[in-house]
Amino acid sequence: MSFKKNLISFTQRSCVGLIFATIGLTTNASAGNFLFRLDGISPDSSTLCDDFAFSEAQRLTIFVQENLGQSINITDARCVANDGHGPFARWDIEISYSAEKAIPTIATNEAFGLSRPTFATKDSCLATIEAEKEMFTRQTQLPVFIAYCVVPSYSSNAWEINVTGFGNPEIRPYSTWSNIFGTILGHTRESFTTMMAKEFAKFGYEVAQLSVEGAMSHQNLAIRYYGKSLIRLEEVNIAKFQTPSECSQLVNETQSVLNAADLRSFGVYCLRDPLIRAGATLVTMSQTPTSMLIISPETIYETLDSCTAAKQSVVDHYITNLKRDVKAGYCSFETDDKKFKVVMLEKKKA
Repeated sequence: MSFKKNLISFTQRSCVGLIFATIGLTTNASAGNFLFRLDGISPDSSTLCDDFAFSEAQRLTIFVQENLGQSINITDARCVANDGHGPFARWDIEISYSAEKAIPTIATNEAFGLSRPTFATKDSCLATIEAEKEMFTRQTQLPVFIAYCVVPSYSSNAWEINVTGFGNPEIRPYSTWSNIFGTILGHTRESFTTMMAKEFAKFGYEVAQLSVEGAMSHQNLAIRYYGKSLIRLEEVNIAKFQTPSECSQLVNETQSVLNAADLRSFGVYCLRDPLIRAGATLVTMSQTPTSMLIISPETIYETLDSCTAAKQSVVDHYITNLKRDVKAGYCSFETDDKKFKVVMLEKKKA
């Protein structure tokens, strides 16, 4: 398919992998002059890079007029970089235009690089484009201008998806991320991502993509979702345990406690603690600033049994005498001295 032959149906081409790009919208110093940029376009042998830039400028003019009722005047359209060789060949183009105001752009890959989920291969990215376009239109109520996979800058980089429209919707795509300090236990990659998507959904957010990348002991979680605002994530360590089974037995109970207390938990799970060969840490992925506190009195217990025996009285003391809003208590294994402490999960006061 040639770009020249079918300008209006450009978004359909992503299905056969003709166009891959990154869009950026910036303003020039001169008021009323703006720049629309597409980076990382997969070259098409049926046209030239400069011809593609020219055709996209024409299509942009028509699309903005029809969907925003805004007139723009194209002042320049050109190929600014052309690396048309090898499996990671890419084009970069710039379209300069003048207008009363910049086109408000909504794109799935607007966020800072670390926060965006990625794909390991081009094919896995291509396979999701139609679903992402449907979700984008349904959530934002905007038509799709372009949908594509971004050619990585280097062969070691991962692929990204970008679906772009124009407007100021109430609901839009956001990307967020957090470090995961440890090896996730009790989950496959698929079950973990399913669990996280379910936890996001309970707050009214629809997850479009979630990726977990990195070494087993230090991973990066990146999530793209649709909502009204950006969520910043923070991994909160609750308590440590000598064995993974001790930790896993408390996952569902802790998730229920956090949900009941409205503590904005996006998932509870266990991590392999690198300081304890057979141990595990109970953690929750929370919104930051977090609305919970982890408190621990100084008392040390020699054994798990002695800690367990004292735990309820400690919790009762903090609730009744100290007027603290404690939601749960745990006996946490102290890795330094191999002893135990009572730790409690407290809800912050509003």
